[in-house]
Amino acid sequence: MARPRLPIAPHLSPEEIASRYRACRTGVEKTHGQILWLLTRTGVPPTPAEVAAQVGLTPAWVRAVIRRWNAEGPEGLTDRRSARNGGRPKLTAGQQAELSAALQQPPPDGGLWTGAMAERTDHACQRLRLGGWPRSGHLPCRYLEGSVRWCSNR
Repeated sequence: MARPRLPIAPHLSPEEIASRYRACRTGVEKTHGQILWLLTRTGVPPTPAEVAAQVGLTPAWVRAVIRRWNAEGPEGLTDRRSARNGGRPKLTAGQQAELSAALQQPPPDGGLWTGAMAERTDHACQRLRLGGWPRSGHLPCRYLEGSVRWCSNR
């Protein structure tokens, strides 16, 4: 049995939807706008499966975009990935300051810091028990946003 068609709330006219779709600058928002434009541009709207095939998404995602449009209007089409920028920071502000201060000192060999070198030395990395991957030099010191000069481990 086929799913019933989801109604589309008339937050904007089809012409306004088309102009907003054409004006989108980001890929995700443009795809969401295209979904809505395809569903509102004709007298008989295509099914979510047909729209999904045209835009390269799944029918479930097309239905999710329709539900967001119905609930939130134009704001429902925005790219929400930037709002979810990850979990809690690995280091508190105090830990970041301590680690940054320790790594501003020259390294023991006088060159540039590497992750493995910071891991081996008796600096804040060990006191803060940051852990890491000494062989690859991949450790949480990277959370300092480029405030320390690093070189690769090659």
